Amino acid sequence: MINPASELSAIEFSSNNLLGFKSCWVDTTPVSWPVYLYKTTDGGLSWPYCYLLSNASFAEIVTNIRWIEGTTNWYYSTETFSGNRIFKSTDNGEHWNPMVLNLIQDQVVCMSLVKKNNKVWGYATTANRLIFQLAGESVGINKIESTIPLEYMLYQNYPNPFNPATKIKFEIPSSENGKWKMKNGLVTLVVYDALGKEVATLVNEKLQPGEYETSFDGSKLSSGIYFYKLSAGDYQETKRMVLIK
Repeated sequence: MINPASELSAIEFSSNNLLGFKSCWVDTTPVSWPVYLYKTTDGGLSWPYCYLLSNASFAEIVTNIRWIEGTTNWYYSTETFSGNRIFKSTDNGEHWNPMVLNLIQDQVVCMSLVKKNNKVWGYATTANRLIFQLAGESVGINKIESTIPLEYMLYQNYPNPFNPATKIKFEIPSSENGKWKMKNGLVTLVVYDALGKEVATLVNEKLQPGEYETSFDGSKLSSGIYFYKLSAGDYQETKRMVLIK
């Protein structure tokens, strides 16, 4: 139950509108400003999960909460008079870890998170009207094995059929070991419908050799047959998957 005097500072829901997070702070000055992060799994009808983020004289107020579509990754950014931080969760908010920021020379007055080119970027505006672009972090794709494969491989998605999400694993070899040469390291993984229309780009970036896994969320699509295509240099492979609702 939220204190009636609390202030809502940020809120975000996933695409199914069931899982969501919000942050509130309570003005109890001159004692403290407690700041809480709440989690719901029923679309906001109840918020039973609560994390106390701060209980200090100068609260670390949450300014943005962002969910990365098709993943279990969540981010929230904070502001204080002494510093600012961005936190990341890869398990739908069960655990949160801070990302590294280095903006101690100037007071940040506004911070925002955006998704761009399959990465999450933080932008901060300072009191001296300077804009900083914080280090981008790849999202939606995880390197699960550092051993360098001997050849390209695109695996069958799992589960298949799926509803609404599935995982896709692939392997990228080094150019000297692989049968196909890479071009600037660019790898793309694109999903198409049965008519050949592109419905999602899961990967579009330079990758180092290794084994990777990414997720595809079909909650906004109709039941049917879909295809996913991996392209890297001269290598191309396509597999079929089935969405059943």
